[in-house]
Amino acid sequence: MDENTVSEFWQKLNFHCVNSLSTLLRTFLQSPHESVRGLILQALIYFFKVSIESTLQPILFPKSLGIAVNHLKEKQLSAFDDLCQESFSIFILNMTRSEKANSSCLGLVYELLSLMPPAVEVYWPPCFCCKLEYVLSQIRSCKSDDASAPMLLFSTHVAVHTFDSFAERKIEPGTDSSNCINCLKNLEGWSKIMEESAEPENCVSKRMAIIQSLRIIPHEMLVDSFRISNGLAVHLWEAILSLLTDDEPEIKQLCSKLIVSKKYPDVLDPLPVVPSLALDHMIGMFIEKEVCPPPQCVGILLN
Repeated sequence: MDENTVSEFWQKLNFHCVNSLSTLLRTFLQSPHESVRGLILQALIYFFKVSIESTLQPILFPKSLGIAVNHLKEKQLSAFDDLCQESFSIFILNMTRSEKANSSCLGLVYELLSLMPPAVEVYWPPCFCCKLEYVLSQIRSCKSDDASAPMLLFSTHVAVHTFDSFAERKIEPGTDSSNCINCLKNLEGWSKIMEESAEPENCVSKRMAIIQSLRIIPHEMLVDSFRISNGLAVHLWEAILSLLTDDEPEIKQLCSKLIVSKKYPDVLDPLPVVPSLALDHMIGMFIEKEVCPPPQCVGILLN
């Protein structure tokens, strides 16, 4: 999508005649024309990236677009409030069902969802893991690299939220744990997809998405602090190992930076290290945290 087209959309947008901005945007997003939906989704992605603090890495945006979005917000700031409400997030979530698998908009929908905290937190009965299970089914059936990368990122946000909920029920006595088996199954399924997607035969954008996803995974999840499932943690470490030994220099370098940030979490801007040193750090952390029994640990590292 042309950045000038998106900027022009924000500059000309006028919603005095409707009850809310989300009402107007929902109308556009229900258009039968893929190009119209794509324009609105791209505009929303720019808005959330510029306006909402997220766990994504900082990205440089076109100056013209930033000026257009900020100018509109200054004029009608209150109108943007309902874009951050749960009801609008649910609407965007439902778009994952209506968009065809080969639609260019599907990846944009998932990219937008990754920027919307309510989309991650909204409850899907009967358990949080049901949303994760649904996203995983879409990842498995997706044939588009452009769509699968943002799907992986959103699935990680949902997996972290599911893990937190599952761990809370596991460690607090007297809480309902009736869905724990399903949560564990879906979390392990997600971690297996992470491992598979980090392998070198996947496209660069997919492997980059795994690095981005690993950045937002909490320490407790990576080392299985609550002893929920060593299989979950092992798949994540195998993904890291694949990325650290990747043939693409950029992927190895980004993963090296990731390892240093995990080893020294209190350092805001750690110095870069060469991949070989990062690999040493990774092996040391993997053994030290006792993520899995020693024989399994040796087998993983030798492979």
